[in-house]
Amino acid sequence: MPDFCDLASETEAQHLAAALSGATALAGRGPIWQGGKAYCRACGEEIAEARVKAVPKAELCIDCARGMEE
Repeated sequence: MPDFCDLASETEAQHLAAALSGATALAGRGPIWQGGKAYCRACGEEIAEARVKAVPKAELCIDCARGMEE
């Protein structure tokens, strides 16, 4: 029979696995595409064509990306 520490470790491992799978699912989604244009996942504004060419998987416009860095 598992003790309290074993149950806590198992629960922590389950939570960590769920968090990591969620982060993996979100990573690398890229922008929202509509009508051949890329749109920011945060604000919905169009992402500059030059940014999309430089960083094809960029899911944020330059303003939102800078805001996330701050």
